[in-house]
This record gives sequence, structure tokens and C-alpha cells, in this order.
Amino acid sequence: MRKANLNYANGFYNWTMTYRLDSDIPNPYGFYVKSKRKVDVPSKEDLKKRKKLVAWFVSSCDVSSKRGKLVSKIMKYTKVDIYGKCGDLSCQKNDNECYQLLENNYKFYLSFENSYCKDYVTEKLFNIYNISVIPVVYGRADYKKIAPPHSYINVEDFPSVEELVKYLKYLDENDDKYLEYFQWKSDYYVVSSFKYFICDLCKKLNTDFTPKTYKNIEKWWKGAEDDPSCYTNIDLPRIVIDD
Repeated sequence: MRKANLNYANGFYNWTMTYRLDSDIPNPYGFYVKSKRKVDVPSKEDLKKRKKLVAWFVSSCDVSSKRGKLVSKIMKYTKVDIYGKCGDLSCQKNDNECYQLLENNYKFYLSFENSYCKDYVTEKLFNIYNISVIPVVYGRADYKKIAPPHSYINVEDFPSVEELVKYLKYLDENDDKYLEYFQWKSDYYVVSSFKYFICDLCKKLNTDFTPKTYKNIEKWWKGAEDDPSCYTNIDLPRIVIDD
């Protein structure tokens, strides 16, 4: 879809409904809601049972975000257990059991997107919020807008991969600091948006009668030449492409 030429549809579409936040009807992979509630979070005793640091579940290896290169750089400083086609480990169970394996054994999960695109954040992040593991994120999104506060670690907040790994190891050795990343669960909960967007569409159909047409849907979706919606190669963050 990103490589396809969309100029044939110029002047055809009235509204957009995609994962992007600037869509007429935003339909992201997930979102969070403020709500006070009582939840169980891991204890220090639970953490002692987790003997491993970082895991990654992945099936697509050579992707435009160069996330594989980023993981290779991380592995210079710490071990990463890779499950799926791009690694030497596998989880043949259903998703719930695989996530339970993750929660029982690891402290961090690499929620790295396969495309470095505007607002593109998938289930790689939102599914992790159902368990008590800290996601380490990499993607072209404003995570402060789409994720609960102090619930993730963004690789781009660090000047180098070495500093990133130092911080992960620091949290591994300091339980109180690690557990701070789950305090959000008492104030928010995360949901999948796929069952909500139809209601948003219905509401808009019944309330918004403003005439509108996308004269250049190709430019809206892919961005301008000097500011594309998806970054590749040398436009990717320095922490990924720098050797």
C-alpha cells in the first residue's frame, strides 16, 4: 500500500480512517483510558524468578525500519532472546501462553515496529500492556500521546545503544525503579480500538455534513518529498544507522 501509486484516487475520498492520528476517523491499534482501579502488579519476589533480561518475538526480518540492525547493536552489550523466524527460539503455544512465558522469564520486551512511519504503533506495544513486562519501543510516533505515562522505554531517549542497555541493566538491579513502570496501571487501562472505530464512523456520518474531498490522497498518505510519512535508510534515527 505504501509503494502503490494512489493518484488514481485523487478527488475520490471524502474521509480517511487509518491508524494515523490526523485521519478524519483515527483508528489506532490501541489507546489508553484514565480510570482508577485496583490491579495486581509484580512483587519483588516475582522479579527474582525472572532470570532473563530481554526478549523479542519477530517474524519479519529484513524490514524498512532496520530494527534488526538495532537489535544486533543491543546484543553487543546484552543477550536478547529472539523468538520466531528471525531467531533460534520458538513458542509453539497460543498467544496467551507465549505472553505468559514472556512475563514469567523476562523483564523487557522489544516492541520494535517494522516500519518507521508517522503514528504507526501496532499490537507489538499494546499487547504487552496486558502483562507486567516493560516494553522498549522504537517507532516514529509520539509515544507520550498514545501510551500511558512512564509505561515504556523509548530507544530514542538515549544518546547511544550502550547507554540504553546500561539503563536496562540499572533497572534490572533496582527493583523499586523497575516497578515504577507499572504504577500507571492503577490510573489507566489500555484497550484495542478495533471494536470502537465503527461507533466513531457512525457518529460522524450522522453529525458531520461538511463537504470535503481529498484532492491529493497520495500526498496525504505518503507525505511530501522533503517530509515523507515513512522514514527509511539515512532518514532513520542516528541510534539505528550510526555504526
